[in-house]
Amino acid sequence: MGGSNEKVDYTELSKSSISDRIKPKKKVTFCQQVQVKEITLKTPTMD
Repeated sequence: MGGSNEKVDYTELSKSSISDRIKPKKKVTFCQQVQVKEITLKTPTMD
């Protein structure tokens, strides 16, 4: 039964890692967009 449990855990970990990898990328891009907007709003002269 240990082998089956390991397979299930590995599958769950794979799904979790994939979701974690996709989520941070979206969060990073969103944060970068917000930061860029804030920078442009704070310093419109640079634009």
